[in-house]
Amino acid sequence: MELPQEANDLEIKKKFRMLSILVHPDKCKHERASDAFHILEQAYKALMDNDKRRMYQRVMREARDRVEAARRKENMRRIAKGLEELTSDNL
Repeated sequence: MELPQEANDLEIKKKFRMLSILVHPDKCKHERASDAFHILEQAYKALMDNDKRRMYQRVMREARDRVEAARRKENMRRIAKGLEELTSDNL
């Protein structure tokens, strides 16, 4: 139930409503439903704050770029040793 990294307010609201129905303590009888709902609510509030959302998006882009650079470096090392390259499907 992933949310696109560049999701807009409407997409975030829809995803929150869908997930909140699943974990709301009144609907879900799991012993940790209240905790899950609280975490979901905090995430929703953070993502609805445009400044925080932009910061999270920037951090995620930077992390992805670093991982991709490290993957390229590792693949160059593996090629030099005659090993199989790492695939991009397991980043």
